[in-house]
Amino acid sequence: MDEPVLNFNFTLEDAAARGGWHEANRYAVWVGRQALDAPPWELMERRPEGFVRLPAGARSMRLVPAGMPFRVAHLFAPWQVSDADTVYLRVARADGVFHLLVATSGPTVKESAAVWICAGCGAEMARARFAVGTHGLVAFWPFLLVQARAFNAAPERHICAACGEPHPLCYGFAGSDDSADEAAARALW
Repeated sequence: MDEPVLNFNFTLEDAAARGGWHEANRYAVWVGRQALDAPPWELMERRPEGFVRLPAGARSMRLVPAGMPFRVAHLFAPWQVSDADTVYLRVARADGVFHLLVATSGPTVKESAAVWICAGCGAEMARARFAVGTHGLVAFWPFLLVQARAFNAAPERHICAACGEPHPLCYGFAGSDDSADEAAARALW
C-alpha cells in the first residue's frame, strides 16, 4: 500500500504538472520538471570560502542548512536565505529532469530573505526580508518576484559598492511570469 509522503500523495509527474508550491503538514513542497536540453538548473550555495556550485548527478540530494544563502541557477534569482532547512533533490530520467524543494514552515520559521550578492567579490549588495512566520513560505515566492523587479528597475543598485562589479538582471521563481528581459536573464544565469 502506498502511503502519502508528508501527508501529500503525489507522483513526480502529477506534482510537476500542477506546478507551484504546496503546503503539506509543516512543509512547503515544490516539484518542477525540466527538459533535458534546457540550461541545467543547478543548486548553488554561498559559503564562507566562496560560491559553490553543487555537482548535478543523475540523482542528487542536498540539505541546505538554515541561514545558508542559496539559489538554483536558471530557476530563481536572487539568492534566498531562510530560517528553515531546505532539502533539494534532482532526479534525471529519460523524460526530463525533476527537481524537488522541501522546506520546513512551522512556528520556528520566522523569516526568509531575497539577497543580492556580488558575483565578483561576494559582498551582499541588498536584502529584502519577508515574514514567513506570518505569511507562510508559499507567499515568499511572489514577494521575491516583486523585489527582483524593484531591483531591476533601479540601475543604481546594480553596481557593487565594494568592487564596482555590475549585477545581472534578476528573475522570479516562475518562468511563466517573466518579462522579456527577465527571460533573457534566466537563460544566462
